[in-house]
Amino acid sequence: MTLIRGGPTALTRAELLRLRMRSQGLVRSAGGKESQRGAPALGTPAAAAERLFAWQGQDLGSALWALGVRAPGTTREEVRAAFTAGRLVRSWPFRGTLHALAAADLPWILELTGPRTLGGLTRRNAELGITEATVDSARALASELLRGRKHASRRRLLDAFEDGGLATAGRGSHLISRLALEGTLVFGPFAGGEHQLVLVDEWITESRRFDTEGAVREIVRRYLAGRGPAALSDLAWWAKLPVRWIRSAAMELGDELTTFDYQGTELWGHAPALDSTTGLAPRQVLLPAGFDEVLLGYADRSAVLPAEHAGKVVPGGNGIFKPAVLVRGRAIGTWRAKPGARQVSVAVIPFERPPADRIVTAIRTQARAYAAYLGLDLAELVIEH
Repeated sequence: MTLIRGGPTALTRAELLRLRMRSQGLVRSAGGKESQRGAPALGTPAAAAERLFAWQGQDLGSALWALGVRAPGTTREEVRAAFTAGRLVRSWPFRGTLHALAAADLPWILELTGPRTLGGLTRRNAELGITEATVDSARALASELLRGRKHASRRRLLDAFEDGGLATAGRGSHLISRLALEGTLVFGPFAGGEHQLVLVDEWITESRRFDTEGAVREIVRRYLAGRGPAALSDLAWWAKLPVRWIRSAAMELGDELTTFDYQGTELWGHAPALDSTTGLAPRQVLLPAGFDEVLLGYADRSAVLPAEHAGKVVPGGNGIFKPAVLVRGRAIGTWRAKPGARQVSVAVIPFERPPADRIVTAIRTQARAYAAYLGLDLAELVIEH
């Protein structure tokens, strides 16, 4: 399919999914074979993170595998090392939800989104008895514990709060996110497989600067480069920014963006990002994380997840996303893994009929890749009926 500038290109669902998979970095080499380290542009966790911009980080295992699946051959320890080296962090930049992202992107994003998120917490703060004096005390105790590029686990920080006379029952997590939103704390390095909290002003020493309009333009550019084609309403939901801001920024970006029509809905893509992946074919079968942006990156997920099966991925609509099996970008079931000391077992639960033998073979290849990412062997692949 050729991208046409100046007017919307009509997309079928298959075409939309192919373009999104390319934007998301879920691709294989132009020759049709997986390279040792994935597509040339996404050969490292940091490169995959640059493409994703920011991605769901509430479930830490899913956040790490989101990079591993985009850079085949990468191990979990290599992904953790990118955090420990200071290139990646976890914080609450969008929607008041934990995300992972490049460290250099966090300060300017929080400058734009932090005050908006904090402004929406007034009622919750009152319910939890959190005053400005409470936050001041938490900030002082955190600084005392962490100053000098020290790090601490979430539990260690909460213990420090308690030792300092600050009650944390029922509000400890809220205090940590509050300090993160104001730019004091961030999850940075790993220690013993546990993500550690550090002080932003010591951990993040470089960041770009934007005025408000420039920051919104950069968010539009980066979101569409890593997820397009998408509706501006998808982006407004994802970033929790006014649609009018998003649309104004999209118009200012001009020819950098291209438009599509999908079943009567206007979608937008980042033309340079799509052009740069023209020779890269989407991987046909994938086992992404449960909270992967291939689903979580859009308010409307119907292109990927059939409506009649949505409850099997998000049981009860409770916000917990089971990992989905993707075939040509479309969810055909869920999967789960049971790691042991040396091996991991993988089970696939199809939505309907069992997948064809060739699909099972491809799933087994992906299951082995996931096992290798964990530093384990694949014990077995089970297709449940």
